[in-house]
Amino acid sequence: MKQPGRKHGRIGCPRAGRKACLVVAAVSLLLALPIRAKAGGNVASPASGVVSGSPGAADRAKMTGAVLEEANDAYQQGDYARAIELYQVVLDRGIRNGHLYYNIGNAWQRLGKVGHAIYHYLLAQTYLPRDGDVRANLAYARDHVEDRIEPESPPWWHRVM
Repeated sequence: MKQPGRKHGRIGCPRAGRKACLVVAAVSLLLALPIRAKAGGNVASPASGVVSGSPGAADRAKMTGAVLEEANDAYQQGDYARAIELYQVVLDRGIRNGHLYYNIGNAWQRLGKVGHAIYHYLLAQTYLPRDGDVRANLAYARDHVEDRIEPESPPWWHRVM
């Protein structure tokens, strides 16, 4: 059965929208190809926007990984202040994620700095909104606030009425 306005045996764009179809196809091909950076001819991924072959990128990633590993080791050994310093170095390098903030919150909690812990758990919660561990630790930290301001009890005449 023939369809009106379409030639059989031909696959592609209908005649009326041929220019738009060709433009879409050309853009799709350009986006699918790797992008060559001007300096040094490094290949960048269009999806990530990160130049993978830039000099020092792999070294910086290894160094950041090493610092993160050292921070985790310091935490495991009970040196929470050192762990926080090292986690801060990772943050200064531009790494932002919920697990990092969660670890910082845990270290602050271990040092007894509940306010700092709550702050970092809240940051972690923005990245990991459904994470049960973040919620549980945040609730635990909030329960252990020492200088909690309790609402005043109403005057006796309000309670009588």
